[in-house]
Amino acid sequence: MKSKLHKVVDTFGTLSLLATFGLGIHYLASGQSIDEDGVLVEEFWALGLAWLFMFAAIFFAMWSVVLRIRARKK
Repeated sequence: MKSKLHKVVDTFGTLSLLATFGLGIHYLASGQSIDEDGVLVEEFWALGLAWLFMFAAIFFAMWSVVLRIRARKK
């Protein structure tokens, strides 16, 4: 049976993964262009946040594995 902490970690991991996919889709759908001055115009913030949420999802997945191993040893 999962503890309350395990459920919270799993929920945050799932939300982080969903945010990663959502921000990645937004970044790809918004497209990139070059304005008259030769400056690249893109939604770079979405790409940066997607990577941040990906690392958070990996962290929560590792934390969940540790909690499962610790629960099995008890």
